[in-house]
Amino acid sequence: MKICIYISLFFTVFLLGSCTPDEQVTAPQTTFGAFEVQENNAVLMSGVITASTATDLQDLLEAYPSTTRIDMGNVNSASSHEAAFAAARIVRSNQLNIHINNNSTIRKEATNFFLGGIKRTKGEDVQIGVSAWRDDLGLEATDYDFGDPAHLPWINFFVEMEYQYQLATDFYNFYIYAAEADDIYFLSDDQLNTFDIIN
Repeated sequence: MKICIYISLFFTVFLLGSCTPDEQVTAPQTTFGAFEVQENNAVLMSGVITASTATDLQDLLEAYPSTTRIDMGNVNSASSHEAAFAAARIVRSNQLNIHINNNSTIRKEATNFFLGGIKRTKGEDVQIGVSAWRDDLGLEATDYDFGDPAHLPWINFFVEMEYQYQLATDFYNFYIYAAEADDIYFLSDDQLNTFDIIN
């Protein structure tokens, strides 16, 4: 009987030891750049939006296709408006909702990313900040005449996010004058409703 037990143990150890690394079970990936999949499959976003954020989000959605909502923690702007727009388009094309968690702050281009959400909600003590942009020449949005093509990427993006053209231009005009590029203006609850930020 003991011999049978020893033989059984021998083969068990042998089989475990003979597995190649590729055959061993590995934990699923849960971090994709600024996104982290939580235990309940909720997706938490924090940090800064970069040029790879759109790709990171696409990779996450391929790995977790049942994802329906992104929860934003503190997200401090983006490396560029193009990066924020590209990530927001992934959100919109996948019909995702976005919620801003309690006691969280999103700033500047992170606010534009937020507009990608189909349903946009927020918790308590949330701050949503905007300011003028600054280009590679050191010029701010308000340095350009309103009819200048430099403004079009933002206005066109808002329209793409299903804003009516008048609301898109009103919101854009408001936030580039709300604060200079080095400053930040946090929208009031009335302004969040007026500009359809929270819907």
